[in-house]
Amino acid sequence: MIDSLDGVKLDGLRYEDIRIVYATHGEERSVYEEQEDGGKRLVKFDYRKGYLTPIGDIDRDVWQQIAEALIMSSYEGWITDSLQEWYTVHPPNGSGVDMSWQLALKAHIHRDYDRPGWIYYIPWNRLYRPAALQGKLFPTVVAPCCGVAGETTAELLRMERRELFGYCPCCFKRSSLRLISDPGNSRRALLREDDGEAA
Repeated sequence: MIDSLDGVKLDGLRYEDIRIVYATHGEERSVYEEQEDGGKRLVKFDYRKGYLTPIGDIDRDVWQQIAEALIMSSYEGWITDSLQEWYTVHPPNGSGVDMSWQLALKAHIHRDYDRPGWIYYIPWNRLYRPAALQGKLFPTVVAPCCGVAGETTAELLRMERRELFGYCPCCFKRSSLRLISDPGNSRRALLREDDGEAA
């Protein structure tokens, strides 16, 4: 277990080395405060929380320090800042604004902004990296929840019982969708997949 930066060599470490496989919860730990008389007083009682990564099980606070150091050494702080700004305005279900920095770090280390399967791939890149989408064509869909047409990626579309599902391009909630335009023939490929699953 990696519970401190001691012994962690940041030189040569890459984003892939600290990508999160899953969250870990470990043994109980007590945090004590030194008293003036030389004794100790229990301040809090906690469980160790960490992330399993390719280099090992890293304490969450240590993981954050490593991630921040790697990002700064790569001169990509602007990406994390823009991801935090995005997550502050669009917090995923169950997470608050106070989690925006952690979400931004995770998205940056995993390079979510480069993956068309990331729910915010199109709107985030349109706002912060428009050149990344230049020349790309995307299906246009409408969800019944908002009724607003918007683009999505083929990676986010699924056929279930011959009905198209994905995420509303307006509120980002999972929903049935109506396809408006399909420049890459995503629907045809999805119908074949749906038929194959039914067989």
